[in-house]
Amino acid sequence: MDSILTGSVLALGAIGLTLVYRVMKFPNFVHAEFLTFGAYSAYAANQYLGLGLFAGSISSFIGSGLLAVISYHFVFSKLENVSSSGTTTKLTSMLIASIGLGFIFRHSI
Repeated sequence: MDSILTGSVLALGAIGLTLVYRVMKFPNFVHAEFLTFGAYSAYAANQYLGLGLFAGSISSFIGSGLLAVISYHFVFSKLENVSSSGTTTKLTSMLIASIGLGFIFRHSI
């Protein structure tokens, strides 16, 4: 039963990463940190706030979504709108920003 649960979590992350890649046309490496933030916030909502499984899951979903939207708005949308650079330069800068943002989120969780 544990392997089914682990496989489901990995599949959920892989599906999300695939959707982000198809929409944004670059691999967003910070996606794993959003998944980790959601797991930690669901645990914190359950243990420290006393919320149930459903309410904790909803609150972590909203929190992770807000974190993703804020990071897109302040980091990736600025890099997408750079018209003076070529496609390769834009892709490289978005990948570097994704890795850097991933380091920041990973070490602040």
